Amino acid sequence: MRLGSKLKEGGDKNTVKNVDLYEKVWHLMSNFNLKKGGLSMKEIKSKSGFTLIELLVVVAIIAILAAIAIPQYAKYRQKAQNAAALSDLKTIQTTAEAYYADHMKYPND
Repeated sequence: MRLGSKLKEGGDKNTVKNVDLYEKVWHLMSNFNLKKGGLSMKEIKSKSGFTLIELLVVVAIIAILAAIAIPQYAKYRQKAQNAAALSDLKTIQTTAEAYYADHMKYPND
């Protein structure tokens, strides 16, 4: 005879609810393998985790994204260097024109 049936016979509604709850918790705890020695190899193998195929798929996706991103990054970096060089040339031109306006000759003439 289960614990719940003993207490349900003479208990009120709250006792019945509590007993049902205790039985559910006891059922869940008994399904949990709680032994002192830890997990056996069979139990460790049955644990869920990532498979080798799943990990390889993730690595392949990351590699594909990196293969796309690295050349794009190199292009943007080259464009930034070209823009900086053009800006430097315009600054040199403006400075040379300012020197010409002051001295009526260009530097190193």
